[in-house]
Formats: sequence, structure tokens, C-alpha cells
Amino acid sequence: MNSSFSLRKVIGCVVLVLSALFLVDVMAAEPSGGDQQASSEWEKAMQALREENDVALRNVVMSNPKIVNEIVGKNSLLEMASYKGDMDAVRLLLINGVDANVGDGLPLLGVLNGMTPLFGGISRGELVKYMEVMRLLLEEGANFNQRPYAGSNASLSEVYVVSLCEQGGQSDLYVEVLKDYGFEVDVEPAYRANYSKIAERAKDKYVSMGVGFDPGCVDYVFGKTGRHELEYYW
Repeated sequence: MNSSFSLRKVIGCVVLVLSALFLVDVMAAEPSGGDQQASSEWEKAMQALREENDVALRNVVMSNPKIVNEIVGKNSLLEMASYKGDMDAVRLLLINGVDANVGDGLPLLGVLNGMTPLFGGISRGELVKYMEVMRLLLEEGANFNQRPYAGSNASLSEVYVVSLCEQGGQSDLYVEVLKDYGFEVDVEPAYRANYSKIAERAKDKYVSMGVGFDPGCVDYVFGKTGRHELEYYW
């Protein structure tokens, strides 16, 4: 998988929806070649993650733990581990000192991108796997109100609401699992108007795409953040 994995996986399902909103900014930037040069040890660790080889990953990280917080091409090791839903790898990196918020929220973006290809066909087991990774990251200090890319006017929490509640994406299953796990996310929009934008799209299907949001799903997420239900915005 190439260095732009964290964006290409999300383009297929989420960006088409977000493009009608100004929330799209958080997903718009392609990795541009690197904030720093990748070390050979970082490359080995990334390859181990791509191959889901936890033994090789452990050997590399234990011999050179400082690589866990490196960001190369706007990618991080913890983002890849989260993207894979690899709980063992996520724990290993956290134990060895990775910042759960590395790259201003890249790990949580990795979780969202990992879930995206499964929208419309995700199993409960796969969903639970990603939710457990998400919960661990949040417990370790990850912040859903980060904006991984400079200049973005949308926080990860807003992308989370939009992608979770897209009609046709099994939003009922998502809400069921969220409720079962008592899962709550503190959604703090970068711009308050984003809530009314989400609400508008939940009420009206897109003319060109025939896509909307599940109002009950959005109501659940809004309710968990102490916001008004959708009808308030209509």
C-alpha cells in the first residue's frame, strides 16, 4: 500500500458525500512527500504493519523506539496500525511511547479510513474491532476535535458524524454498536454552522447523488454531545 493510503481509502465513500459540504477540507489534502525523510527503521516498521507482521514490528520498535512518533509523508505508524484495526500493533506502539494524537489526529483518521471500505458491507465483528481501537486511542489521549491538515475547517468529529450516518452505510448497525458499548464522542465543530449543514443534508437527499443521512443516527450522535436534535435546525 503506498504512502497515500490514509486518503485514498476514504475517497471512495466519504469524500463523495463530504464534497457537498465544506467538511471536505479535512480529507482534501494528498500527502505531499514528507515532513521528514523516512529512516530505514521507520520503513521497516511500516512494511511490517502493511504485512500485519507483529513479530517484525515488535523487533524493529523495541530496538529503536524513537521511530514511533516519526511522521513521514503525513503518515505515521500508529495511523497505519489503526487503519488496519490491528489492536496488538496499536498497543505495542502506545507502550513504546507513541503519542495517541500524533500528527494532530492522524491515528483517529486512520480508524475512520479503515472503516470506510467496509461501509455498506461491514460485519458487526469488524465494526467492533475498529470501535475498540478507537476507544483505546481516545483513552490514551487522542482528540476527535483535531484537524490533521493545516487549513482544514472540519474536525475529525464532524467527519465521524457524516460518515457514520450516511444512508446506505448500515447506520442502524453503527448506532446499535455505539449504544451497546456506551460509546460517546465529544463533537466540537470547528465552525458552529457545520451542524446546520449536516442537519440540512440529513433532511434532504442530494439531487445529483440520491444520498442522504439517517436522521435517527445523527440525532443519536448529536444527543450524545448535548446538542439539539435535528428538528431544531430545520
